[in-house]
Parts: sequence; C-alpha cells; structure tokens
Amino acid sequence: MKSSRVVAMALLHLSVILAAAAVSIATATGVADNSNDADLAALLAFKARLSDPLAVLRDGPVPTWLAELPLLTGILFGRNELVGTIPAVLGNLTMLSRLDLSYCKLHGEIPLQLRKLTNLTILNLAMNRLAGSFPAFLGNLTELSILELASNQLTGPVPASFGSNMRSLEHFDLGENYLQGDLGFLSALSNSRELQILSLYTNSFSGRLPDYIGNLSKKLVVFDANSNKLTGGIPSTLSNLSGLSSLILLNNELSQEIPESIMTMESLERIDIARNSFVGPIPTKIALPADLFLLDNLVHLNLSHKSLTGALPSDLGHMKQIDKIDLSDNSLVGSLPDSFGQLTMLTYLNMSHNSFEGSVPYTLRNLISLAALDLSSNNLSGTVPKFLANMTYLTSLNLSFNKLHGPVPDEEYAFMGKASRKSDVFSYGIMLLEVFTGKRPSDAMFVGDMSLRQWVSEAFPARLADVVDRSLVQGETIIEQGVHLQSSTASLPCSASAAWSNESLLVSVFQLGLTCCSGSPAERMEINDVVVKLKSIREGYVN
Repeated sequence: MKSSRVVAMALLHLSVILAAAAVSIATATGVADNSNDADLAALLAFKARLSDPLAVLRDGPVPTWLAELPLLTGILFGRNELVGTIPAVLGNLTMLSRLDLSYCKLHGEIPLQLRKLTNLTILNLAMNRLAGSFPAFLGNLTELSILELASNQLTGPVPASFGSNMRSLEHFDLGENYLQGDLGFLSALSNSRELQILSLYTNSFSGRLPDYIGNLSKKLVVFDANSNKLTGGIPSTLSNLSGLSSLILLNNELSQEIPESIMTMESLERIDIARNSFVGPIPTKIALPADLFLLDNLVHLNLSHKSLTGALPSDLGHMKQIDKIDLSDNSLVGSLPDSFGQLTMLTYLNMSHNSFEGSVPYTLRNLISLAALDLSSNNLSGTVPKFLANMTYLTSLNLSFNKLHGPVPDEEYAFMGKASRKSDVFSYGIMLLEVFTGKRPSDAMFVGDMSLRQWVSEAFPARLADVVDRSLVQGETIIEQGVHLQSSTASLPCSASAAWSNESLLVSVFQLGLTCCSGSPAERMEINDVVVKLKSIREGYVN
C-alpha cells in the first residue's frame, strides 16, 4: 500500500504539471488552434486514466503512452516498483526538463534516443539495474545540472571528452557501478564551472589522480573517489579547490606523502584517505602531516591504515569542530597530547594499534560527548583512569593490550569493547543522580578520586540534604523517568539534622541510583527490576 500511495502522488504531481501547461497554452492563444486541440485532448485522456491511478503503475513497466503527451516537462516516478526497460519513445518528449526513474527495478541499457532530450536539467536513474557501456551521449545534454547514475551496472570507461560542454552541471554521481579506465575525463569536466559534487566511488577506475584535478570548479564541495584502484600520490594542485569540504579517497592504492598545500585548504571538513597501500620502490612509511591538525573547520579526520610515523603535535586545539578522529593502525609514537581535552565536540576517537606511550591524559575527562574510545594495542602505562566512569555516553571502550594496571571503573566496557545491559543500567543510575542533584559527572567539582557517585555515596543517607538539587523543593514540579515530585511549601533543610517531609522518597531514589551505578556490574540491578522499583517508589509517594 505504501508504494501504491507513492505512485498515486507521482501521478498527481504529473497532472499538476500538465494542467499548468494547458493553462499556459490557453492563456497565450486565447482560442486553441488545431494542434492545441490535439494536445488538450491528450491531456483529457490522461486525466481520465487518473481516476484509477493504482492500475497505471502497479509493479509494471514505465508506460509507453507517456510519449503521447508532448507537453510533458517532468516525469517523476522515482521510488516505485517499476520494472522492465526505459522506453525509447520517451526520447520524443523534447520539452522534458526532469526525468526521475530512480530507486526502481529497471534493467537494460539507457536508450540512445534520450539524446534528443536537450532540455533536460535533471536526469536521475540511480538505484536500478541498468547495464551496458557508459552512455557517452549524455554529454551532449548541455542543460543538465544533475546527472545521477549511481548504483547500477554500467561498464567501460568514461570518454575523455565527456563533460566538455556541460557548463551547467552541478551534481555528477557515478558511484557503485563497474566503470573502468583512467580519470582523463576530469580535464573536460573542468569546463563545468558550477560543479559542486563529483562522486566516483566504488568503481574500478585506475591510474593516477591527474594534476589537472586542480582545474575543476572552485565551487566543488565533495570529491569522492573511494574504493577504486587509483595509484600514485595526491596532486598538490588539489589545493586549488578552495571550496572543497570533503575529500574521500579511502580504499585505493595511493602512496607518497600528503602534499603540504592540502593543509592550506581552510574549507576542508572531512579528510578520509584510510586504507591505501604503498607498493614497489615507494617508501613504506610517511611522516604524519602535522599541519593537518591546524584546519579549524575539520569535522571528520580518518588517517587509519596509512603507515604514518612520527608523533602527534602537542597543540590539537585548533580543531574545535572535530567530531571523529581515526588514526588507528599506523606507527605513531610519543604520548597522547593533553590538548585532546580541548576537542569537546568529539564523539569518536580511535588511536589503536600504534606505539603511543605514557599515561592516558587526564584531560580526556572533558570529552563528555565521547561515545567510542579505542586506545588498544599501544604501550600506554599507569592506572586505568577513574574518570571513565563519569563518561556516561560511552558505548564502546577498548583499552586492551597496553600496560595499564589497577582497578577498572564501568568494567565490562574495557574488556568487552562494547556496552552491555549492565552498562546501560550504570548509565541510567548516573542519569538518576544527575537529575536529583543537578550536577553532571563532568562538573568542575569532581576532581581526582571524587566523582558524582562518590559524592552522593558519602552523603547517603544522612546528608542527602547537602546533595539534592534545591529546585526540587522550591515549588517546582519534576517529572523525570516516571518519578513525580512536587512541593509547593517545603523549604530545603540547611543541615543534615533538619527534617523534610519527603525524605523517604529521596532516600529511595538515591539508593536506586547508587545501586544502578555500582562499581561492580554484578551488584547492579536488572533494568526490568529498575522499572518495577521506580513504579513502587512513585506509587508509595502518590498514596
């Protein structure tokens, strides 16, 4: 039924386009001539078919009768269950400006007759099963701004002249096909001065990245050629692409050093050049490009599996926007810089399989948004940091194969490398303590061995008045995690000896929170039992 509704909506959209065309004709001519009478008759015939739209496109082929509607400017049939081939007769719709048959089940070759659609601005045939040689004739559709051919079964090379006349092209996606040959066509594409997205990923393109890649449009934002067979180095001319924000070249056979000019590209937000290789006489190690860490707009940095050597720069604080860093599987040495603690936007940090030494920086405690931390397979020493217990968003923690010693806080994280149901209960317990104290685990007051849990534990049960959030007893209503707490007249006692009418409620909630975030997973409650306990606390308070 869902796909049927999509079909119906597509047809409705089509009828609006046709109706608008008919109105334009009637307005311009005043009285319809014979040719317009014929066109209007075709429109009326089409409207009649719309009375039962689900019978038109239900799991069937693209209707050939569309070719009877010469006024059509748009066919938008994407994301349906269409099968069969693309009708060659669609090439007769010379007024067509948009053709979208994406996300269907079409097969066969892209018909040569589409070369007559010289008014096309959008051609989207992605996510089908189209095969055959790359349709070079599409390069003659000079009005195209979007050309989407991704996720098909196209083969062969892209002709060197392709794109030489496509001056309006903005989005060109050839990803996930079986295309081969070199990237010589990038020279012709340099005439497409509006080009913003160029996706060549997951094909079999080979050869070097040509120097004239730097002649592409300065408006280019994304260059994605991952998972091909590209060799050689990254051309220094790439830095001419001043607007580039994403450079994705992972899973190729690239080698040589990263050119220093790349470090001047201030718009770069994502660099992903992992999983390349170094073969033949090319040196098997390259130096870590320290200037890369000066790019203050960088959001995603993946230099894993690169055989990088050297130490990290001491100052990483320029990357204020960074969200993910992966430097795993290299030969990096030295210590982990304290300046990692300044990267407070980090959610993913992987430094595994290197040769880092020293202790885990205490400043990592500032990374309160961190969800995944992997420092495994290094030479780190010292104690396992207790502040890890306060990083409540962690779902994956791997510290294995180091020289760390001492007790392990939130234990199952470190040894399993992933969250368990017990670790979920731990996070829930910390969250309860946060709600009822108004303090976060990362609060400045928690230093050294003092943590949120330790602070509450030392006050429990006699001095809970010293840790409870004052807003809970100053006329506010708190509804959090199924617990309802209201007091319109009570005032918070100033000392442990003072009494409060709802003290038993606080004792029950804090006891539950402390149990959930116990240092030993075996001592924590099951989540189902936590729910039962919370309901019991609530019912006891209401009654």
